[in-house]
Amino acid sequence: MKFDLHIHSRYSPDSRSRVSDIIEKARKAGLYGISITDHNCFDGSMEALELSPADIMIIPGAEYSTDQGHFLVYFLKQGLEKCGLLRDSLMRFYWRELLDAAHSQDALVFIAHPFRNPIAYHKDVLELVDGIEIYNSRASLCRNMQANLQAQQAAIRHNKAFCAGSDAHWLGEIGHSFWEYIPVVANSSMSAEAGIYAALRSGSGRVWGSATSRVYQPASQILKSFKTSSYTKACKPIIKMAYSVAMECARLSGIGPKPLEGWAGLQYEKGGE
Repeated sequence: MKFDLHIHSRYSPDSRSRVSDIIEKARKAGLYGISITDHNCFDGSMEALELSPADIMIIPGAEYSTDQGHFLVYFLKQGLEKCGLLRDSLMRFYWRELLDAAHSQDALVFIAHPFRNPIAYHKDVLELVDGIEIYNSRASLCRNMQANLQAQQAAIRHNKAFCAGSDAHWLGEIGHSFWEYIPVVANSSMSAEAGIYAALRSGSGRVWGSATSRVYQPASQILKSFKTSSYTKACKPIIKMAYSVAMECARLSGIGPKPLEGWAGLQYEKGGE
């Protein structure tokens, strides 16, 4: 049972993917389930739940910006953006308050792409979150190409559960990474949703990851500048797009370092390699 646990829809400022199209793409990609994790917004997951696709399981979630980086929150019952939580001057949530609010709903909190950008995490963060995203397709070709490997090592070092996702903002990215749930026969009386929740929380299952093209990220930023009417902010991602195209041409020609991909080095269970 394969789940892409990091997908953005039109409810994120840097995506235009319709929820119905995301579900159809997940179906074609052979996924068992998805989580639509829009930026600071639960509406995408709510729409997916309302559509109730019979053959695609929806894990309700969102991705929240905090003063300690981005947090992926799964199995939400209500959007945390509507819970009256305080934000700082950059409109980021305070990580501990958000964590407590999520846990009050029995939701699970995972650090998203922890090493894609340099963040000096508070010493309590890695101890109190439920898990770490150990493969993010967009992070595999970021400036720090060891980001996914470092995330895996951090999960092992801190004995944390793990997840994976494409971080798709465009339909073509969906399914490039996924977490695979392997049902336990001894717990066959447990519902599928309860089993998946327990597996994510305990750190069982395995992940598979592959890189997505570098051009998707600047394309998302260009889209965001138009959706938010911040047209002057499009200049930087347009320049980055030209650079990304050149780098992708080199990569496809076999030039440069190769990103971490596949099962190798990514399969382990919480509590040991």
